[in-house]
Amino acid sequence: MTIRVALVLIAVLAASPLTAQSVPQGTGTPVAASVGLPPMTAPGGVTLTVDLGPEAPRAAQDLIRIARPGAPVEDDSGGATFVPVDGAAIIASPAEPGSWELRYVGRENGTERILGSSALTVVGPDYK
Repeated sequence: MTIRVALVLIAVLAASPLTAQSVPQGTGTPVAASVGLPPMTAPGGVTLTVDLGPEAPRAAQDLIRIARPGAPVEDDSGGATFVPVDGAAIIASPAEPGSWELRYVGRENGTERILGSSALTVVGPDYK
């Protein structure tokens, strides 16, 4: 009887489609392929409110980082903050004017990955 039940269970599982998703440790939330971030222009040293869309996984240890375009994923020379559980992320714009990149950085199995980015232009005090 036990063998027959096991064979039926195997047949049912074999007939069921399976899908695999990557899940960050301790969250139960699949990592999003792409997180949309709004492009921004702001003076240096002001508080930015970064709206995160519904595709943001908001996993523990996810970050918003500001770095120069092309910089390595771990670069946070323009600033960094953890992603909140809900609502917008709050971060200060870099003091130095120029082209920056706003990044949503997720961690999966100890590896950081940029899940979304957008342009951040920091303007000087003379900007009109």
